[in-house]
Amino acid sequence: IVLHIGCGMDSRVERIGVQTPWVDIDFPQVIEARKKYYQPSENYRMLGADIRHVEWLSELPKANNAVVVMEGVSMYLTSAERQALLKNLAERFDNVRLMVDCYTLLAAKLSKHRNPINDVGVTNVYGVDEPNTLAQDTGFSLVQEWELTPAYMINELKGMEKFIFQKLYAGSLSKKLYKLYEYKKTRL
Repeated sequence: IVLHIGCGMDSRVERIGVQTPWVDIDFPQVIEARKKYYQPSENYRMLGADIRHVEWLSELPKANNAVVVMEGVSMYLTSAERQALLKNLAERFDNVRLMVDCYTLLAAKLSKHRNPINDVGVTNVYGVDEPNTLAQDTGFSLVQEWELTPAYMINELKGMEKFIFQKLYAGSLSKKLYKLYEYKKTRL
């Protein structure tokens, strides 16, 4: 099963194509808006839930293995909430691959100033500097850190686009603010 936590209005499910059970998950009001543009099918469904509460896991189709994409979510969860979520995923599935993006502690601190999320009432965001702390005591282990924008992709760009991407999305500043990690959990 593929779980896309924090799907928003992302079209990944259509771009990749549904070959296996896929569940897009976000807050109920986001899923209601999403249903105007996306239709459930035999292998695709949308689930409105607050992932901080374990009940939503019981609404998933039965599966032993999961790929979990958690995007734009971890920075809104406290350390305890993140660890509880990972523990719940580890208990629910035998094998899990998790891709998660995170703010660093610096990014979380800087987000207090002039951040659009403040306009929607978000006042606290959380960062992670040490990737192993994210998975500590959850059953997950770090596989690797990924580049947000790999150099080979930036090299395909030209002129000002290449300059902007090099500085903002792949440069040293970007690496100090934002991380992308892959974790795994395997039942022995």
